[in-house]
Amino acid sequence: MHFSTYIHLSNIINSSVSNLYQNRSFSKDINQNDVKDSEWYSYYKKTEEIMSNIEIDMELHEFIEKSIFEPFKKQLLESKINKGVQEHPVFQSYSLLLRKAMEIFRLEFRDYVSVITIFERIKSYGPESFVMGCSSDVYNEVLTARWEGWYDLFEIENLLKEMKMNCIIRTKKTLEILEKIIQDLQNIHFQKQLANDVFLSNNNGTCLERLNIIYKEISEEVSKENI
Repeated sequence: MHFSTYIHLSNIINSSVSNLYQNRSFSKDINQNDVKDSEWYSYYKKTEEIMSNIEIDMELHEFIEKSIFEPFKKQLLESKINKGVQEHPVFQSYSLLLRKAMEIFRLEFRDYVSVITIFERIKSYGPESFVMGCSSDVYNEVLTARWEGWYDLFEIENLLKEMKMNCIIRTKKTLEILEKIIQDLQNIHFQKQLANDVFLSNNNGTCLERLNIIYKEISEEVSKENI
């Protein structure tokens, strides 16, 4: 699904979903001991450990479906029917677990397609899933996969714009990823390793110029966050 489908998504979802997500966002004021003692954190650590020990990519896909996506969809449906339903811990660990799954596919299996597949599935389950699942860290994993897997400048540009449009914070990590991409493109030896001259075309030259502008934007955003 193209990124433009989700432009200003936060403006069209139910306000209660936005509030739910915001209330669950971590801040520096949260007592870390309370977090570590919570039920959802225990669920997160246990699930993370299981995923890290899976050695076959298809088994990891099956585990993600049964232990993350299915419980999330079931909880979402039940909460719409019964507001008093007990919350499944996957609700609060949703984006953390999916980011970890993406990282495993990218680093352990070099499976960049699966990283993108997870990202698109998060979006396909509706606005609630997008708001709760597509965190800054999830986007950063997708950006990295797009570069490592395909050197896809245009999609990287789209993702960075999508983050801004949907008020998803472009973090210091986002800046570091973009800096690495720009450095790679400026490296003559790196360019010679490519199978074709895609980066030397006029269109990609223009794209690189736009990425430099976005880099400056994110630098300013990160600086403001650190004030």
